[in-house]
Amino acid sequence: MWFLNLIPESYIQLAVNGILIAGAILVFLSFFVINRILMRWPTLAAYHLLVQFLSLALLVAGVYFKGEYQIEVEWRHKVDEA
Repeated sequence: MWFLNLIPESYIQLAVNGILIAGAILVFLSFFVINRILMRWPTLAAYHLLVQFLSLALLVAGVYFKGEYQIEVEWRHKVDEA
């Protein structure tokens, strides 16, 4: 993706780490805190699985982006060496 070369590495790293940390926090909250709160109200109880699924999806996306970012950094360093 050519447009990533236009963005400084620090901004990309900040976005990737932000997504990863947000996903980890939301997974913890959705499985241990929000789950218990939502189950008390029958009208909101139907949404607890949706919240858990979306938080897991955000965590998986964060892990994927972190791996892709590390590969991108390695390639940038190889290009700088050459």
